[in-house]
Amino acid sequence: MLVNAPLGRKHLGLHVHDAINTPYQNVRTGIYIGDLNLDHRIDTNALCVHEEQHFQREEELRLNYGVCDDIEQVLNHYRDLLDRHDLYFCISFYRLERDTEPPQNGWRWEKWGPYIGKQQPQRRYLFDEPLIESVYVFQLIQLQPTSTWTPERYT
Repeated sequence: MLVNAPLGRKHLGLHVHDAINTPYQNVRTGIYIGDLNLDHRIDTNALCVHEEQHFQREEELRLNYGVCDDIEQVLNHYRDLLDRHDLYFCISFYRLERDTEPPQNGWRWEKWGPYIGKQQPQRRYLFDEPLIESVYVFQLIQLQPTSTWTPERYT
């Protein structure tokens, strides 16, 4: 089930494309567009991020991050998990646009997990793609209820 996560100001980690101060836009329940590190912005005083990022059963195990063309592709890809009412998630998205990429040492496909989109990547770097204008990097974050956080407050 997708739930909203309370976001704090704490933020650690590295950023790309000068996204250090990027605010998150909560576009709908449990879905955020911003930088690459939403899991570091979740207020851990209010709830627990599942540190292992593992799921309840082995058949549910899959990568929790990747690259897509749009939000709906991720919702469809993880539909079986997101439909469960005993598991809680939020998903972060970071949009990359070819026009804003540097001509050298920019964003490349192989570092960000599987591509679940419908376009046909042809080059190593997004900057060099002749037909792809933008993609999203996403991360599925599993949340664990605590004594001070209940998902009903954030759905």
